[in-house]
Amino acid sequence: MKHIANRAFKIILLSLLSILAFILFLMMVAKFLDIRPFISWGSKTFSNYEIQIQEPLDVNYYPDLEVSTKNILLVKNKNKNAILHLNNIDFQLDSKRLVTEGLFIVNLNINEFALDIKSNFSGSITGQIDLNGQGNSWGELKKNLYGNLSFVMDNGRWHDNDIWYNLRLARSIYKRDETPLPSNHEVMQDFTINASGSIKNSIFINDAFKMTMPFTEIDGTGTINLYNGEIDYSIEAFFKPQLKEILNLSESEYLDFSNDPVPIKIRNNSGNITFRPDIEKIFRDEVEGNLLKHEDIFNDMIKMNLTQ
Repeated sequence: MKHIANRAFKIILLSLLSILAFILFLMMVAKFLDIRPFISWGSKTFSNYEIQIQEPLDVNYYPDLEVSTKNILLVKNKNKNAILHLNNIDFQLDSKRLVTEGLFIVNLNINEFALDIKSNFSGSITGQIDLNGQGNSWGELKKNLYGNLSFVMDNGRWHDNDIWYNLRLARSIYKRDETPLPSNHEVMQDFTINASGSIKNSIFINDAFKMTMPFTEIDGTGTINLYNGEIDYSIEAFFKPQLKEILNLSESEYLDFSNDPVPIKIRNNSGNITFRPDIEKIFRDEVEGNLLKHEDIFNDMIKMNLTQ
């Protein structure tokens, strides 16, 4: 899908004449013909996926190019499995400024999407997204997107990776404890994620992140760069008493994941997800805690002087 989009926009950007010709061609074809079979054939021919548009396209041309439809499926050519379902899509392009100035100004609203992921990381994602942006090129546009995104991931599983182990490893680095042993794989680490936030400069600012696993609650905030895929999260994991026996936790380790969890930083470096102590947040929390303690002491001193 990404390959098709990049190739299409490279062709469009060759000249203003080619842009104009493309828009005029789309206007003429859509006015007299159902172009959904053409889109389906083109996507299937030039990629590993087929775009199936189940509902008629509603196209308007003036003053902006506006396209609305429902029920779009992205289907793998190999096994015919639908991996992406888009519902209630509204797309708007300022075609006048694109032709006269070469400026991309777009708005995209997807009221509902559903995505199935099946790789080393699997799950079912549903959500909605509202995007707008502008740029002098397709590449510049991709770096200047704004809007909102919210989604839920169910039946999530990180294959060949041990989330509990990574959380405990980050804590052991900070506490300078022994490296923990891998978790018992008989206990499945399925999870659910709820996330929502705004998008600024193509960066998803996730200020409400919650992940639920067996006997585990993970809360945090972070960012995802939608342009290059970089992630940067700070989380805190809360273990329930059942995990103390399941993971064979020491008393101090259990307390560090229950009473006062150690903040953990999650990033992707060179494509690999890393879990490390969030030293910046740990330091900030300690400073704030000390300030509150001194404030309480100061208030107690004032009260004592007033009562004397």
